[in-house]
Amino acid sequence: MAAQAQVKALNVDATIAELKKLFGDRVSTAHAVREQHGKDISYHEAHLPDAVVCYVDSTIALPILTAYAMARHAPRPLKRLYDRREAMMNLLKEEHARAAASEPAAAEDAHSLDRIR
Repeated sequence: MAAQAQVKALNVDATIAELKKLFGDRVSTAHAVREQHGKDISYHEAHLPDAVVCYVDSTIALPILTAYAMARHAPRPLKRLYDRREAMMNLLKEEHARAAASEPAAAEDAHSLDRIR
């Protein structure tokens, strides 16, 4: 199945222009390259990425890209997973014990992590 072009976010063109300033010809918006990188083996429909950054040294490019992304987006709320560690471990132990005893999970437990969120 060919990758479908997805609707561009409002600032994608500006972002691509800035990435091209930073990384030059290493940023590709060519359809063939985007189609190649828009496929995977999951069941999700393939979508063309807006741009593909290729052939960069990750020790240099990753910090630059991270700083760029963090400067342009509002911080997400922290999940504080460690604060929920005990409840999550207890849930994991319960589910393991149930699986070891070959008890089928109840339908309402399909997303059991929701119980501790």
